[in-house]
Amino acid sequence: MIIMLFRLATFFRQAVNPMTVEAKICTARQNLAKLPCILSKEALHSAPTIEDQFNIYSNALASSIRLMKYQLKQRYGNLAMVTGASSGIGKAFAETLAAEGMDLVIVARRESALNELATSLQTEHCVRVHCIPQDLTQTDAADNLAAALASRGLTIDLLINNAGVGTHGRFTELDLAKEQAMIQLNCQLPVALVHKLLPGMLAQKRGGIVMLASVAGQMPVPYMATYSASKSFMRFFTEGLWGELRGSGVDIVSVSPGDTATEFRQTADLNNKFPIPPRTAQNVVHTSLMALGKKTSVVDGFMNKLTAWWASWAPRKILILMNAKLWRA
Repeated sequence: MIIMLFRLATFFRQAVNPMTVEAKICTARQNLAKLPCILSKEALHSAPTIEDQFNIYSNALASSIRLMKYQLKQRYGNLAMVTGASSGIGKAFAETLAAEGMDLVIVARRESALNELATSLQTEHCVRVHCIPQDLTQTDAADNLAAALASRGLTIDLLINNAGVGTHGRFTELDLAKEQAMIQLNCQLPVALVHKLLPGMLAQKRGGIVMLASVAGQMPVPYMATYSASKSFMRFFTEGLWGELRGSGVDIVSVSPGDTATEFRQTADLNNKFPIPPRTAQNVVHTSLMALGKKTSVVDGFMNKLTAWWASWAPRKILILMNAKLWRA
């Protein structure tokens, strides 16, 4: 740490000297080569002027300074994969991991949104970003992702199982195909991905897995019965694996957000008002990364924690009836 601070001080001292831009580039290259930041060769080659190259190196330096917040690269490795990365919590995860200096594999159905995010992250944080457009509700999605990773020679060190969807309404009036697709995305895909990627982490004796559950998974929720059941599955699956992985070097945590300011309400056709104000996607990311390696599961936000605690001891019938009133379609 002392050596790194000395190198940073040297960089800034030299940067303020009356030097040509070319000389600053040379100094930046010498100093940044010693810093824990992966520079994108593609970004450098595409920079039309020396000034643009200098800006890229400056961004790399800024990323290096921010690198120490969660220590993810030091704890788990260089490459993270985020599912459902095109928006909401997944996008916030991708932005945070890139700021930590990790290279990324981002996965979602919307290819244009992935490409836009990748360009932004590569430019701002000087990391490599691999885009894999994939409809994750397809039954062969995990096989397709594993094949794509193998073809590119990529080994995942940190997995963010974020992709998920919800439905809202009276069960008999909901589209059965959508309910089954939700089970595929919320339950079957995470199980398959962990099964495919976990052996590589165990072989390296280090790795991290974050599994997105929900406060709705802490209790039965009428009018979102399938969704709450799928998130309950995610939580207990994760906690069971935590017991198996103790001492292996691989950390796993289940994260239960509550109402969050994302696209979830629109996709789930959920217009109900709740007494708890929504959290931000960045709140959820911070809660997740702070809990990884320390807890089996975590609930995001004080009021959501209070809700989950109340659900754990409240009489079941009363709990269900209250939820039926709150979530009524």
